[in-house]
Amino acid sequence: MAATGPEGSNLHQQKQQQQHTSSHHDLLVFLGTVRRTGQERVSMIRYDSSGRYLGVMGAGKGLEIFRVRNEEEALKKMKRRKKRRKEKQQHKSAKTADNSAPQQQQDSDDEDADPAGSAAAAVQASDEIGSMLIVQSKHKLKSFCFNPAGGPKGYLGQIALGLSNNSIEANSFKEDSYDTATKLDLSGHRSDVRCLALASDDNQLLSGSNSGCKLWDPLTGACLGSIESGYALCCVYAPGNRHALVGTKVGNTSSDLINPQSCCGQMSCMTSELQTGVIATWQRERERERERERERERERER
Repeated sequence: MAATGPEGSNLHQQKQQQQHTSSHHDLLVFLGTVRRTGQERVSMIRYDSSGRYLGVMGAGKGLEIFRVRNEEEALKKMKRRKKRRKEKQQHKSAKTADNSAPQQQQDSDDEDADPAGSAAAAVQASDEIGSMLIVQSKHKLKSFCFNPAGGPKGYLGQIALGLSNNSIEANSFKEDSYDTATKLDLSGHRSDVRCLALASDDNQLLSGSNSGCKLWDPLTGACLGSIESGYALCCVYAPGNRHALVGTKVGNTSSDLINPQSCCGQMSCMTSELQTGVIATWQRERERERERERERERERER
């Protein structure tokens, strides 16, 4: 019997709206879970360009690579899983009492009507995605990416790892093994940069961290040298740009001779103790005079 009147019309409209909403929002279907070997949290997930391999990076030193099976392989995996599940149920029913066996047989016959049984009969995520190997590194992983061009001859692919020590590793992987192809050690700091100083002619840049200072070419970005000055907190160029002063955490000051022609090796460093506390900042006398002049101008304007 068809419903008539305002109430029947509202019910019909609500039913049509529910069907329209369900048909337009059933875009994602839950296929199950895939177990990882590592126990740490996942920080990055990425497919390769072909979609055949999946990389899962945790918060530790390992990267797990999964292989995405095709439709035929996934069906075979599903059949083996169903067979093992059926054998397990039969083994379990054999251990139960005789009076409970008919009830279990009835439950297995009604598996198609059971939502859990129908879900187990379909292809799940574990059938399509399987763990292949784990790439280990000596340092913690920060990022990774697959080589879009694939791997070299004899390998399935190649993957680049960004490490916590400011270096990059390129690993070529096979079905059950991997080899480190190249390793790139960057010439930058291995920790946070604490201070920066730019020369007056803009030809040199000095940076400091807890392990020392480094001299850079601002135009090319090349590292010209390193200075073992200790835990640097502040730095400033002296007039003439041939010397730089570096204040450290233990209260020492380093007078460093900067030679623009020297692109490698240890630069000269003279250390003297000014105070026992922390040297937090440097300021040249000329800059202080300029600051005073600016303050006087502001007062005059007021």
